[in-house]
Amino acid sequence: MNVIVVSAVFPPEPVVSSQTSSQLVNALIQKGHQVQVIVPFPSRPSGQLYDGYHRKTFDTFIDEVGCKVTRCWSTISPKSSIASRFLENISFGIFSSLALLFAAKPDVIYSNSWPIFATGLTTLVAKIKGIPIIISVQDIYPDSLVIQSRLSENNLITKILKKIDVAIASASSHLIVISSQFSDIYKNDRNVPASKISIIPNWLKKDSSFISGDNRKDVKVDYRAKYGIHQDDFVVMYGGNIGVAAGVKTLIKAFQLIAESSDKTWLLIAGGGSQLEECQRIVQDNNIPKVVFHHPWLKEETAEVLNIANLMILPTMGQQSLVSVPSKLISYMLSGKAILSTALPNSELANVVEQSSCGWHIEPENPNLIAEEVIKISKLPTSNLLACGEAGRRYALENSTDEVCIPKVIDLIESFHSNK
Repeated sequence: MNVIVVSAVFPPEPVVSSQTSSQLVNALIQKGHQVQVIVPFPSRPSGQLYDGYHRKTFDTFIDEVGCKVTRCWSTISPKSSIASRFLENISFGIFSSLALLFAAKPDVIYSNSWPIFATGLTTLVAKIKGIPIIISVQDIYPDSLVIQSRLSENNLITKILKKIDVAIASASSHLIVISSQFSDIYKNDRNVPASKISIIPNWLKKDSSFISGDNRKDVKVDYRAKYGIHQDDFVVMYGGNIGVAAGVKTLIKAFQLIAESSDKTWLLIAGGGSQLEECQRIVQDNNIPKVVFHHPWLKEETAEVLNIANLMILPTMGQQSLVSVPSKLISYMLSGKAILSTALPNSELANVVEQSSCGWHIEPENPNLIAEEVIKISKLPTSNLLACGEAGRRYALENSTDEVCIPKVIDLIESFHSNK
């Protein structure tokens, strides 16, 4: 069968949605399907066009696995402002939909695109051409923007965006959501029939570098030594995108408090994003000790950098945990490290932490509570932390790897061909 995949991110971008789209494409090709992907020119997570790329209206080529790739022009969002992100979203939606409109008609479309605008335009083209469309929902919009205080709940724009999301869900052939919480929102608040929704979490490759560094013997760099961290110091690590919704500034406030009572507890922030420079400036201006940044965080360094952590920390802001599930949770769990998350008690994130026994969750945006919990965890026996890490890794291997999730997506895609 012929499949078109529309994805808002794609390799060489390292973010999870880029990897899941790429892995799905490769798996479809391995099964003998014809695949075309429609994607933007790479810019995430830094918000800068990657070296070696030059934006043009369309750039189509066949990649090394035999996939037809069409890169489309779109604006780039160097700052995480709502105007910048909306413009990126709309521009990619326009050009990706034009590419889709003039492409040979596929049997099915799989969309993993930006919400509302880009996804809406893709869905419109699918409707016009009579093509079944499966939409992967990574965040609930506009709810997520309201929770981030980027839009007010009763704003006219918010109401319009929600109506668009309802229309998209109604027009779709099927929705893939990443949590039971998302499924409930679409069933109860968007009136989508349960038969049109499948719960398939995001995933990482089982043989990826997100493995426990303790099991590796080819460590090239001692990152503790590099940053002046003693072997008996306690390292808390945040690894991933440093953006508006990440809550990294709250972590920095917490470690400013921790520094007043502990000289053996460190915060390592690994990754990049729109708020990296601001976070670095906060640390420097306030002379906060034992907070270090590892940037850029190269893929080949993943295991070695993770290896120095005693505890992974996953903050969320406000009610964000109710409308999103951070993809970094999977890599944290596969790393075999204990996890401290900040999430509301009834959120999917808190539920996964509890079900997997991978660590602890506390209320969001409370630097004092984070400081207290980190100090308490740092005093636990090492065996307790190792047990949490192993439990989380086991849970992720059973639920969130390519071997578990990709066959479910492919079965769903193939079902629309067989139903013709």
